Amino acid sequence: MFEKFHNIFSGSTKNTFKICRKCGGACEHKKVGTLLPGEKEYMAGKMGISVSEFEARYLDILEMDDGTQIYVLKLGELCPFLNTETDRCECAEFKPLLCKIYPLAFTVKAQKIKFMIDNWCQLSKKKECRNYFETAIPLFSALPVPPEWFGYVAGYDSLCFDYD
Repeated sequence: MFEKFHNIFSGSTKNTFKICRKCGGACEHKKVGTLLPGEKEYMAGKMGISVSEFEARYLDILEMDDGTQIYVLKLGELCPFLNTETDRCECAEFKPLLCKIYPLAFTVKAQKIKFMIDNWCQLSKKKECRNYFETAIPLFSALPVPPEWFGYVAGYDSLCFDYD
């Protein structure tokens, strides 16, 4: 499922990197990269390491009030996959899908999931980029993700984290 998504949607166009570079990749700083259910296993496999090693090196766990665990990339100043020497993503070919589709974001209201482009991102200012990322909506919507998961993620998305 993840491999198919990555093969269909690259997450960038010829212009996205130029635009991202101008803003300094602000989304790579102090953001929470959430993994979909099953994504940690996929990423660990792509890296050729065990799931437990992947969890220890790259993930934090957010525990919801009901005990449900949501896996996120290590909370810190930078994404753990961002190579600061090259400004390149070291997991670009298998990165978390929520990172890959950004600036596509979602809200949950009355148990309905609504996708939209995050206007905070500089990519949203270019019609070509907006149109490109909107093509991910039907692909992402078709993934077998439990609706409750979207609610959990939308619920903590507005929280502030102490990255220290």
